[in-house]
Amino acid sequence: MKPVLLDEPEQIAKLIGELEDYQKLLQRNVQIPQLYMSTMGVKLHPTVPVSFLTVLLGRCLLFDTTRCFIIDVKTLGAKAFNTPGTSKRTLKDILCDETSSKVFFDVRNASHVLSTSFGISLKGVSDLQLMENAWRRTSKSREFLGGLVECVQSTLRHTYFIEFASWMKTYKEGNLYLRNEKDNSLCIMFNYRPVRDQVKEYCVANIEHLQKLSKNYSTKVLSGEDWVRDATRKRVVESQDPDFKHPGLQQELAPWSEKQHESFDKTYRSSSALRRWEIERQPRQPILEREVGRDFVIDWLSRLFSGH
Repeated sequence: MKPVLLDEPEQIAKLIGELEDYQKLLQRNVQIPQLYMSTMGVKLHPTVPVSFLTVLLGRCLLFDTTRCFIIDVKTLGAKAFNTPGTSKRTLKDILCDETSSKVFFDVRNASHVLSTSFGISLKGVSDLQLMENAWRRTSKSREFLGGLVECVQSTLRHTYFIEFASWMKTYKEGNLYLRNEKDNSLCIMFNYRPVRDQVKEYCVANIEHLQKLSKNYSTKVLSGEDWVRDATRKRVVESQDPDFKHPGLQQELAPWSEKQHESFDKTYRSSSALRRWEIERQPRQPILEREVGRDFVIDWLSRLFSGH
């Protein structure tokens, strides 16, 4: 996926126009993708806490390609969020709009830097890290939160193996060359201009599969949907504290109570039983038919016995 680097106010205004088009489609009750976002910043430079905001517009019925934009916040500063589009709305307005769906993977760092540096209070947010955890089968497997690599691996490695292998290579190389070994923070290279290709690739790697994860989890987190939403809101509020500290690489407990764990377990058992019932109702097919299709098997057998 080739991203578009935005480092001029005119480019931001154009992006706002595209986001407004999405909003118009939403008002017409057309099923459209959500907005996927990720921030990157250098801890060693508190005066430049956000280097980039990566925005992904996922594919849908009317937009059959995924588009990725990397907003150069270091260069643009507040103009990245305050530049209006033709409708006079800004990126800050969209980020603070409860009706505009935005998806992050672990929203806390993004929420913290956007709040403390630009006065942006995120609303309308879904947190994929919490959604993935609620989707797990048992209370024991749900005990600790998972990282991005773990979530992408469990979702994509079987159905998108080649794509996953390529992504994993890019992500690992990015961690090796662009993060400090001591505390895993991003290195100063993120503040170099012109922007290095390796930095762009790493920004994309942190966001390019979020739509697949979102589709996978949103169809399975049912009974606990309100709990996931409440936990996400709590994360946003707590991370807006100027003294907020992210736990980093430490293993972190999931936020669910014992009662919530039991409800998740019950929902998973019920959905598993329903799936088994649906499978048992389906007529059984020979393995070859299931693999290549019934029409192919019939055609192949007719050719075999006709001598052609």
